[in-house]
Amino acid sequence: MFLSCFCLAPRASTFDAQVRRRCGVVTCGLKDRERQKIDKSPDSFFYNTPRLVKHADDDWHKRLTSLYHQELPNGGRVLDLMSSWVSHLPKDMKFDRVAATGMNREELSQNKQLTEFVVHDLNADPRIPFEDASFDAVVCALSVQYLQKPEIIFSEIARVLRPRGVVIISFSNRMFFTKAVNAWKDRSGRGRVKLVKGYMAEVGAFTPVKDVTEESPLTTIAPLLGSLGFSYGGDPFYAVIANKYFAPTEEELEDIRDGKLKWVFATGKSVDSLRNSLDP
Repeated sequence: MFLSCFCLAPRASTFDAQVRRRCGVVTCGLKDRERQKIDKSPDSFFYNTPRLVKHADDDWHKRLTSLYHQELPNGGRVLDLMSSWVSHLPKDMKFDRVAATGMNREELSQNKQLTEFVVHDLNADPRIPFEDASFDAVVCALSVQYLQKPEIIFSEIARVLRPRGVVIISFSNRMFFTKAVNAWKDRSGRGRVKLVKGYMAEVGAFTPVKDVTEESPLTTIAPLLGSLGFSYGGDPFYAVIANKYFAPTEEELEDIRDGKLKWVFATGKSVDSLRNSLDP
């Protein structure tokens, strides 16, 4: 049995001030050059035309749906961040609410899994337009590569998540090259997994992350093979998963004192050391 200790994510209204005190700038995880894109025009121009296509192959989408089946709470409330016309949620699961943000109204209106959506540009305004602690899960598929202010957005993810809520960030090696930030283009594969983990660590509101990596040995030369018409084993699959820190219940505190819990993620302390700190 495992337990994570509670660490409140900073509220959106105070996040900038906290980071300014820590770093002297609004966000400090990436250098200015790493936040830049080739296409500097407003993202709303680029995404004005609907693209009713899938942005990874069928096997990739099936793998994501399988992961959602494992990680998402049945009957829970889900936010699909930077969504489009599909959300990849398992059809045999029921959700109380499936909200979304996205850039194109027509794409979002085609998404039959959504109960509501908001057209919202997170690069222009990184505040997620939903209430505190209103979702059990936040998912983001094939879009994290476009974020220019990831520290603020991941702080916002923590804000809208309920305690114990899960966040799942998934991606492949595909992108709109002119719209992906330089930090993403400078890395590949595991380097991008590490980058997303860094975004989460910057906020300090999540349990230690786990990741899923499934790629072909030929992934690094996939673009060349694809252009020549050769198979390279399909699109690589990457996902980074974490939970929002939560406070132990009174029953769980008793389990800690009794030595029934084996580890505490948030503190990294053993049960014995944590129990000692709880004893009067």
